Amino acid sequence: MTHTVTRRATRRAAAVAGAAGLAILALGACGVSYAAPADQSGAPSADPSAASTSAPAGPSVAPDAAVYKDCVGVLDTMPTMVTWSCGTPTSTVDDITWSTWGATTATGAGTLGTPTGPGTPVTVELSSPGGDDHHFTALTITTKGGKAQTHNLP
Repeated sequence: MTHTVTRRATRRAAAVAGAAGLAILALGACGVSYAAPADQSGAPSADPSAASTSAPAGPSVAPDAAVYKDCVGVLDTMPTMVTWSCGTPTSTVDDITWSTWGATTATGAGTLGTPTGPGTPVTVELSSPGGDDHHFTALTITTKGGKAQTHNLP
């Protein structure tokens, strides 16, 4: 149980760090400058890819694709974790691998979060984009047995 909780906490911390990185990239796109990442000697890195990590291969994201909006309002495409009830550990799907990501739906497979043991494998579908930011507003989770539940997203 401790390993599962620690793993989730680590993933959540990584998600927050990733969101901070996206914010820096967004500021850069708006013309706001920021310091280049330093190497271990403390000197700025000459290699612009030094601060980036490559994501696993997956579907491409179309320019008109909808986005996922997390509990604090950070917009993302193809997150590895989604939640539908902020602050509730059993309201998450973790370890998501996306098979499609488009303008109206995104589909993938992951693990339904549980606080007391291994999670349940599920498929996920994000749908119903809305708002000025074109974010998905519905999440449908389907178990291997075919039972589906749809939740409103924050």
